[in-house]
Formats: sequence, structure tokens, C-alpha cells
Amino acid sequence: MKSCPVLPKHPCNDCASDYHCKEGYKCCFDGCKRTCMRTPGPCPRPHMGRPCHECETDRDCKRYEQCKSDGCWRKCVKQGNTDELRVLEAS
Repeated sequence: MKSCPVLPKHPCNDCASDYHCKEGYKCCFDGCKRTCMRTPGPCPRPHMGRPCHECETDRDCKRYEQCKSDGCWRKCVKQGNTDELRVLEAS
């Protein structure tokens, strides 16, 4: 019997399949990304009501913060913090 190939993990997800999770955990979609969850049965339904991004523009952030992307999510970051984040281009 053939086994399914192990899918590569996308950098924005914590896992691609149960194989990437430790024993007793399953790779589930939480509404934003795939992540390892401890669940005895099937994965729970994702929480679709919560936003995946912390901000859309700088106006969504506190004073002295900018809305930046880490390549996966947009987050409010203190101005001057360039830890591999790039400023979102206005479209």
C-alpha cells in the first residue's frame, strides 16, 4: 500500500499535515493558518470571525507604530523596528 507524500510546510503555516505535529496533535486550520492543535477527534471548526491581520494601514495602529508585513501577516510595529518587516505599499 502506497503512503501519501509528506507535503512541504508553507512558511506562513506551522504545519502542512499531522506529520509535522508532535504526538497527540493534529494540523488544523484555525481561520488564518494551519497550526498544530491538541484534539482527540477531528479538527475543530475554524474561528472565521477573528481578523488574521492586526492592521490594514498605519491608521489602524497606535501612535508611533506602522502597519508592516512579515511576509505572512500585517502587524503594528514600533517605528524604526525593521526586523525583516517591510512597509506595506498603499494600493
